[in-house]
Amino acid sequence: MRLRAGIAALVLLAPLAARAEDTPQAPEIPRGPGSPAECARLDKQIHHFEDMVDRAETLDNAMWAERMQQHVDFLKEHQKERCPRDAEDASAKAAMLAFLNMLKLAGKAALSYFTFGAF
Repeated sequence: MRLRAGIAALVLLAPLAARAEDTPQAPEIPRGPGSPAECARLDKQIHHFEDMVDRAETLDNAMWAERMQQHVDFLKEHQKERCPRDAEDASAKAAMLAFLNMLKLAGKAALSYFTFGAF
């Protein structure tokens, strides 16, 4: 009985193993010369200065907003050079934010549904 089960498992798994060998691997983006700590710091700085741009626009200070946007652009260029894996284009970032907002809304709807509207 065990022999038959083993043979059946091999027959079923053999095509998967052969298929895995045939599929080409996507080219991996090189890490770049920046260390993981440097990449994390650059990402954190970019987010901070993007928030400062929003704050400057809220306070209606055009000169401050322009200067902060220049600094964000400088940091993004530096990030592209040092950390090519972390540098994202605007469309990918916007798609990720939209997806996260959808997940947040779905979570709220599920919480409301499963608690019968208590939350």
